[in-house]
Amino acid sequence: MSQTIQARVSGKILQKADRLFNNSLSQVFVELLQNARRAGASLVTVTTTVIAPAITGITFTDNGSGIADFQQLLSLGDSGWEKEVEEHEDPAGMGLFCLVHTGVTILSRGKEVTISPAAFLGKEAVEVVDQKAASAEVGTTLIFTRSANVTEIAHTLGRVVKFGPTAVILNGNEIAREDFLADAAEITEFEGVRIGVFAKHSGNSSNDNVNFHGMVIRGPWEASLGAVLLDGSGNPLDVYARVDVVSTSGLHLKLPDRVSVVQDEACKRVSEAIERAMYRYVASRGRHIASFDQYTRAKGLGVDIGEALPYLGQWYARARDSDRSEPFEDDREQIQRTVVEASKVVFVDEIGDTSLPESFAFQNALKTHELPLGLIPVNRNEQLKGYSWYAAIPVITDFKLIVDGKPAEDAYPQCLAIVKEIGLSFSFINNSGSKAIEWNDLLVAVWGTENWDDDFTILIAETSPWATTRSLDEPFSLVSTATYVGFSYNDSGEGDSYDTQEEYFRNQAELSMTEILGGALQAAERSILGALDWNVRQALDKANLVEIRLIRDEKGSWRTDIPVSA
Repeated sequence: MSQTIQARVSGKILQKADRLFNNSLSQVFVELLQNARRAGASLVTVTTTVIAPAITGITFTDNGSGIADFQQLLSLGDSGWEKEVEEHEDPAGMGLFCLVHTGVTILSRGKEVTISPAAFLGKEAVEVVDQKAASAEVGTTLIFTRSANVTEIAHTLGRVVKFGPTAVILNGNEIAREDFLADAAEITEFEGVRIGVFAKHSGNSSNDNVNFHGMVIRGPWEASLGAVLLDGSGNPLDVYARVDVVSTSGLHLKLPDRVSVVQDEACKRVSEAIERAMYRYVASRGRHIASFDQYTRAKGLGVDIGEALPYLGQWYARARDSDRSEPFEDDREQIQRTVVEASKVVFVDEIGDTSLPESFAFQNALKTHELPLGLIPVNRNEQLKGYSWYAAIPVITDFKLIVDGKPAEDAYPQCLAIVKEIGLSFSFINNSGSKAIEWNDLLVAVWGTENWDDDFTILIAETSPWATTRSLDEPFSLVSTATYVGFSYNDSGEGDSYDTQEEYFRNQAELSMTEILGGALQAAERSILGALDWNVRQALDKANLVEIRLIRDEKGSWRTDIPVSA
């Protein structure tokens, strides 16, 4: 036998009305201000009275049309609003129930009623009576208490009113308001909402990007394109959007608290309208660095933003330690991404698990060698792959380090090695084909074990200044080179800081390389001078010493001998 069923509302839901709202102070003010606005109020006056240190009495008065039928106040789900309000506001008939936890006294149109929490839950009836001294003014007054101090109430009300449409006076002072879309670069209206597009430097966007008559919530859409525009100085600008709800006839909010958007077809249309508005603004500005995926997405939305600018960073050899982001012996600002001429750059493709040996040799070789056509090496930016100019940029690849006419060994016995010749070969590929290039007069290179662990070697040519002068410091520091290519911070939790570990590494590298270049005597001299830290120098100065001798006795122990004349 068939059965016909139909949706209905159980009366038991009324007994659970106290669970519909989270009883937050902000939610109470949002609901009351919303009701006042729907009643045509242009002004709300709020006064507070301290009842106890954490208990405050609140009187909430609006100048709206007042309450025609008091029964509607306790008709859960039946708003009783006029047709125009129903169409544009999507009222749920639940707003006053936000006071279910405290109860409220209501005065309007010469009538008065006190609704207790039990009355809200349908457990008792209440009587509407005539006011003893009715006001001639049309409007509604609500009187209730909250477990909050005056400061908390003022802060919460100020936050709710800030982006709201209704003027509010709190204890004689009007609360400041502002347009939620103030400072927007462009504003578009769509199906009951205003979409504001912003272009700001990093850190200005916010996840809470929808204003519902003063209550700011998070939209379920991606309302940011990220850093896709450049200002006049070449600095990136984030492009993002905010939505100001004017009418909820299209966009729907989840009931009863309205703190999130219903993800229906209307939401999808608004989401696409937001994207379209942002892309239209990008297209109007022209100087963009949007990814190729974003370019394609904009096309799908009917907006042609044009090709992105070639925004690329100058290539440099990365240090072994991941905490180091600066290039070796160079200004970090020089390698920040910037707009380049695509016809004057070349991509560097590094090979293998670690290409530090080849890339470090290549970087130093660039100081004395020039690439074909004078091209400048840059890093790839895969997000820009797909633009026509990207595919036209030539590539340098297949690096091989050559030492004394043959490929570099897997390892070398010492941290510094003097060799006859250092070379580097690589391939240059452009639209015309591939060209093999080899440089055989490099002065310095580095090498490591297969896993590039703590074992490394600095390779210097026998014609280099370091080899001929036996100095570690010119034309640049080999100790700094060793630190850049060999040091890696061990965050094992044993207590040694980054600086402590790095200093120890530098000292050991300096001692070992000094002995290799200058012999044991020079290494000893460097160690002694290195031991003269600030405290030792202060003691020597205080004693006015100009000479100290170190003497080893017959037992092999060392002692100091200070001349009497000192």
